[in-house]
Amino acid sequence: MRSPPSSHPTPSSTSSTSRRTLTPKPTQFEQYMGKRYIENLSSPEALKKAKERKKEQKRIKREKLEEQERRFPTKVDFKPETKRFKVGYDQHDIRLDDFVAKSLTIPKNLARLKIINGEVAVVKSTHAKYARIRPHGKLNTEDWVEIVVGIRPVNEEIAETYFRQKDQSEAKEMLETLKSSIVYKDERILVINKPPGLASQGGSKVKLHLNKFLEDLEKDGKEPLRLVHRLDKDTTGVLILARTKAAATQVSDMIQDGRMEKTYWAVVSPTVEKQSGEIVTGMVPVGEAPNEKQVIVEWHDEDTRSSIKAAIKKAVTSYNVLDSRKGVSLLELRPATGRKHQLRVHCASVLHAPVVGDYKYGPGVPKALAGMAPKARKYPMHLHLRGVVLKDWYGSGGHAVITAPTPLHFTKLGQSIGLKVSGKKTEGAE
Repeated sequence: MRSPPSSHPTPSSTSSTSRRTLTPKPTQFEQYMGKRYIENLSSPEALKKAKERKKEQKRIKREKLEEQERRFPTKVDFKPETKRFKVGYDQHDIRLDDFVAKSLTIPKNLARLKIINGEVAVVKSTHAKYARIRPHGKLNTEDWVEIVVGIRPVNEEIAETYFRQKDQSEAKEMLETLKSSIVYKDERILVINKPPGLASQGGSKVKLHLNKFLEDLEKDGKEPLRLVHRLDKDTTGVLILARTKAAATQVSDMIQDGRMEKTYWAVVSPTVEKQSGEIVTGMVPVGEAPNEKQVIVEWHDEDTRSSIKAAIKKAVTSYNVLDSRKGVSLLELRPATGRKHQLRVHCASVLHAPVVGDYKYGPGVPKALAGMAPKARKYPMHLHLRGVVLKDWYGSGGHAVITAPTPLHFTKLGQSIGLKVSGKKTEGAE
């Protein structure tokens, strides 16, 4: 009797099935390109052409990147610029720091610093090959000393393009900042909250200044904006721009007549113990620009000599302490006169508490903030024109009160030490 067929495959059929399963199927790439292309690619000639093609693609990519870097450079490489000086017969056995100082006409301490920083080398000298270059090292007649006197770009064209585009980018960014900092506007004036680091007017070494942006700040005006008062480059706060010539004259007259009151906020250190007071001094300039400083002297109202009045200017400031924390005070300052650097000098020389970030009349960063304030290479000036009052601006008794919010560096410092320095914008009639 025949047995029923088994449902399990025979050994021979299993082996055949396994062989079919292990046979690799052609990939989609092989199916698309065809067998002949695959065989040609594996030939030595095809591999050589493929390598050359890849090399050419890299060259084209590199040239495109170089062209892009020329048109839109992202950095500028510099190289040192050096000068060589020969030691004369009358300079035999001279000290290296003395020779560098005399050759460059610089102070001896700067010459020593250049030597220590590796900016000085003694070349074409037999004895210099075996001696370490030190400030007190001695030179021989006919030695040559090579000194780094500056740096210059490796590629002048790339450097010119880079700095031009950088200036354009900074100007565009500053214009957007100014447009977003408008705190008040009517038919006569436009008021901005001036950011730190922006000079009011241009100078020989000043590229970015407020005057440069007046035309673009308001293009829909009938007349160009006019600057009617100034703030120091590092001082922030309310800055009034006149929209018409008549308004410029009006605001200027108000300043001269004392009908515009200004209120500043300043962060100073150490703390000011007396909570309020009035400072009355004389002020005189000492030195020449850019190192000129204002110095306080005694003021006597009864002294009517014209020579004294011409040389010494009266400076009056009222102050109130708004808050104090950890060796730092927030002051409200109201100047009755408008002398150059008046508030900074009065804080530093009379209250003995320089403005934080003032490197001219103080240390910049006081010891009280060491380890507490936000870390920075250079602190911005913590002096802010918080608000102005324009007397009778809206008619008799209608005073315009315009305030500007405190800048970011005020807020950061306040948060780090618990000082209440935040202030929002307000404007309107009083």
